[in-house]
Amino acid sequence: MFKQWQQLIGVLLFLVAVGVRAGGDDVGFQLGMGQHFSFGWGQPEVDSAMMKTGGVASVRESCEWCVVERAKGKLQLTQGYRDYTVAADRLGLAQFNILCYGNPLYDNGDYPGTPETVAGFLRYSEFMVGTMPPGKRVVELWNEWDGGTGMRQDLYGHGDAPRYLKLMKAVAPQLKKLDPGITIVSGGFCSVGFLETLVADGLMDYCDAIALHTYNYHEIMTPDAPEKWHARMLRVEERLKEVSHRKTVDLYISEMGWPTSIGMNSGSSYESSADKLARLYLLARTLPFIKGVWWYVFQDCGWNYRDPEHNFGIVRPDLTPKPGWYVLRDIAGIVKHAAYVGRLDAGDPDIWALHFRQPDGRDVLTLWSGHQDDQWQVVLKNEAAERPVVSVRHAGRVPFDQPWGYFDWVEDQAAGVRQDQLSFTLGNLPMILEGKLDKVKIVRVVKRAFPEKERQAAANIKLPREGAVVTVKGAPAKIYMIDSAAYYHPIRVGVPAKIRFRFNAEYDHDNFYLNLTVDDKIFRQDFTGEETWNGDGLQIAIQTADNSGPGDRTESDIALTKNGPLVFLRCDRFGTPQGVSDKIKVAISRQGDEVTYRLTYPAAFLKVPGFKKGDLLTAALLVNDNDGEGRCGYMFWGDGIGSGKDPNRYNLFLLE
Repeated sequence: MFKQWQQLIGVLLFLVAVGVRAGGDDVGFQLGMGQHFSFGWGQPEVDSAMMKTGGVASVRESCEWCVVERAKGKLQLTQGYRDYTVAADRLGLAQFNILCYGNPLYDNGDYPGTPETVAGFLRYSEFMVGTMPPGKRVVELWNEWDGGTGMRQDLYGHGDAPRYLKLMKAVAPQLKKLDPGITIVSGGFCSVGFLETLVADGLMDYCDAIALHTYNYHEIMTPDAPEKWHARMLRVEERLKEVSHRKTVDLYISEMGWPTSIGMNSGSSYESSADKLARLYLLARTLPFIKGVWWYVFQDCGWNYRDPEHNFGIVRPDLTPKPGWYVLRDIAGIVKHAAYVGRLDAGDPDIWALHFRQPDGRDVLTLWSGHQDDQWQVVLKNEAAERPVVSVRHAGRVPFDQPWGYFDWVEDQAAGVRQDQLSFTLGNLPMILEGKLDKVKIVRVVKRAFPEKERQAAANIKLPREGAVVTVKGAPAKIYMIDSAAYYHPIRVGVPAKIRFRFNAEYDHDNFYLNLTVDDKIFRQDFTGEETWNGDGLQIAIQTADNSGPGDRTESDIALTKNGPLVFLRCDRFGTPQGVSDKIKVAISRQGDEVTYRLTYPAAFLKVPGFKKGDLLTAALLVNDNDGEGRCGYMFWGDGIGSGKDPNRYNLFLLE
């Protein structure tokens, strides 16, 4: 008996040492998935079992107010939702439930604001909480309030911050009275700028955590990478701590994913979506303020290959697994149970080597390259006296045993076998090593040229759809007017084109000049920093190198904010981090309904020696339109920004 107690104490001490809590999700991180059972999609029992097998611990679902209360005062769950709750409870899946959307029985379906509508939403919320298993209830109060999801199209942009805070004040304390142990998550917010306003006004007094939707899948060059998401989350947390005056702010990433659609909407291949999934969850575990990530969504919502909404799933509509399902099943044990130890220094910020430790003491190294092309050889050295065999696999693949010992027979045969080293060639899909690895470090990183994009170069010759002539500085300008509905993309369906713009471009040896005037009867720009694209302003990309990936273009957001002209740099040819920049000279003026932007791009900033007659550039110009009720659309010349970050869709500038 004494020996058994010794063993138990030893196990408990080990769990404390590696930061693991006994029971449930050991490290306090929720590996989640979204699903739509309440709409009648899928088979709750079968789908839930497949999620469980795939490693999912929490399911995010909703049963909307307008569906629950179809007749005033009578609240009833849909059959699909009831079947889901039964299946989830039986399988031990945590239920993360969204309380959301207006009800046409109250205030014509508007956002809750009147006393009657707020009271009705509270009754619905209390009813929904009462249907959840007691003990560890988690609810998200609304979904994309600032984005308009689930509301009538004419209400998009009407989800203002004061009304949301009023709803939180009315609902959250009552749910806490109903269940003091409930976790209340605010949001499912899309805009960090909108969220900052709420947090500054005291949102954290009424919730336990904040939910964000952090999609970047529309970026098809480097910004869509999980590593860029990781850097953004660090910035977001710092900003939220600043405006809330708190030491930490817990975040739930309640929607995130990369769809596998094909066409203009920037889908990823099955394999690319899978490796991004793995990197997303592994990187999330390095950020202690992120308490969970819910991939959107488990099951494809339809068969239309062009529609992203039909292709977010890790399984097809008939439950055929995509590579993402196998990858998730493989990494789930690391994400849910292993303690994060730290990152190995590779001497290259784009080489990731994350060290985890499982509850049984096994070390886990997850290795991958964040570079968008080529392959990267990484040499590991084990400084331990004993070096047991290592289990090796790519995420989602079959493991194999690898003994220590590296023979560089290509470049250094004379060195023989280095018994304390191993070498692996990394791409974007994480490689996973398991064993006794606590004394391992990276001693060498070598780029091995393998430009995958060249496979497609000869087969995908694309010419710009349109072009414009750039005149020498001082010569008569050539003005181009963009005013056709064909160049307007509505964000809210049915919104007509209400803006137009004209532009001309000039050059001298040292500078490229772009002048653009927007005719817009309503000017609205209430945002700052990286969020200015939500208001009136420009997004401009210029390409001065081959379309070959990172470093081939310069893209920025330009806006007239309340504090004056602002340039937010998205990317440039030097790999400069995103942020406010003074590299582009900008002057902005307003007169009547017109806003004029005068931009100067130095040749050195575009990483070219100078400009001369006959030079070719490609570019995309986008003018955002916010009519005071949220971003309603944009007008473009060269649709390589709005419908996806794709330089193949830029237009041509010819220097005359």
